[in-house]
Amino acid sequence: LTFLALGYLSSPLFVALFQFVLLSSALFSRPLLNRHFTSEQYITLLTISCGSAITSLSTGPFSPTTVAGNWLGTIFGVCVVLVEITLVGFGNVYFENLLKNKPESVWERSLQLCFFSTLYFYGALVYQTREKSVEFMWQWTGPVWALCILGALGGILVVVVLKHADAVQKGVAVSVAVAVSVVLAQAFLDESGSIWAAFGALVVLGGLGLATRTFVVGRGKVKADASSSPRV
Repeated sequence: LTFLALGYLSSPLFVALFQFVLLSSALFSRPLLNRHFTSEQYITLLTISCGSAITSLSTGPFSPTTVAGNWLGTIFGVCVVLVEITLVGFGNVYFENLLKNKPESVWERSLQLCFFSTLYFYGALVYQTREKSVEFMWQWTGPVWALCILGALGGILVVVVLKHADAVQKGVAVSVAVAVSVVLAQAFLDESGSIWAAFGALVVLGGLGLATRTFVVGRGKVKADASSSPRV
């Protein structure tokens, strides 16, 4: 779905739309994990998603141009992204449910996911090698191996976060990381910069402030009320 959407949308627009997977994870947390969010918490998540999306749009042109050059392709690309956001949000919450409510360990779940991913990508690599009539793994240079190792380590970190935190907190961390990386890249690699990147970063910081008040402080109040309530 990612490759299909990128065929009709620009990369900044795709990344911006994908930031709203945070809301998808929150919505699926209620039926799958019986986790309830207040309207204020939903507004907080929406603020963080919007801020990260604005920061992502500042990285390049995001006019709704498509391969076909019409709005119909753009609408189709947006619909593909929405479907992917829904599936990813469901997958995050469902995987969190498996990690927390099933006897299998983190490493067992990681090996299961790695096994099926390896089969898929190995088949794609073999097909690409035969299609282009080149040597097997001919473009696997040192930097490519380094990126693969970093990606594998990142996958392990995601599993650990889902095990000890939750999918919504992971989504918040990803949105903040996207905003911070864009701002740092424009500050140190691009002399021109963008006021939209700064504005988006400020919105993300405001969302983090709201998250501290609505999630952390609110959770503490709930625990305090539960501990102070009389026992029957």
